[in-house]
Amino acid sequence: RFVYVAGSTGIVGYRVNADTGELEPAASAAFGTPTLGGALALAPSGHYLYSSAGGLNTFSIDSQTGALGLLSPTPYSLDVGGDSYSRVLALDPTGQFAFSVHMLNGHFGAFQVAPSTGILSGLEGFPVTLAQGVYSVGVEPSGRFVYVGSDAGTISGYSLDRAQRTLTAMSGPPFPLDGLQPEIAFVTLGLR
Repeated sequence: RFVYVAGSTGIVGYRVNADTGELEPAASAAFGTPTLGGALALAPSGHYLYSSAGGLNTFSIDSQTGALGLLSPTPYSLDVGGDSYSRVLALDPTGQFAFSVHMLNGHFGAFQVAPSTGILSGLEGFPVTLAQGVYSVGVEPSGRFVYVGSDAGTISGYSLDRAQRTLTAMSGPPFPLDGLQPEIAFVTLGLR
């Protein structure tokens, strides 16, 4: 029902016209959030929006108007960030976990999401330092594996155990990668 865009004026919201697909400004189009640009991630429930700009922030979403409400007066963490093209924030498909990277210091953060409030709490042992220039993070569709791409030419892999609330680095060295600014996407093929 709503689309959110992070830009130079903050997070802007639109209502999607169900018949035409056209965007109409939401009741409060520029939400005056403390965020400029950055990555956005929407909880699968549609109740919460996470932003990486200006720190890791959580917003509640009003289901009638699309208005955003900042859930904490300060960011949960300032340890998130990258250039304007990098995907520095990702949620697992169930919305139980959030992951972030910080390009400058090489940190990879992992958080548990409280389902009833959207509030984040850090997983034990995180953040970890991978390599300066970590660029992106992605969670594969089943939610069992998390990958972090780096400008250092590697992809680091982690196994997520949702029941135990643990994230474990895959054994062996990071996977090699050619090039800079890696973005991560997944394809799931079904039988016809």
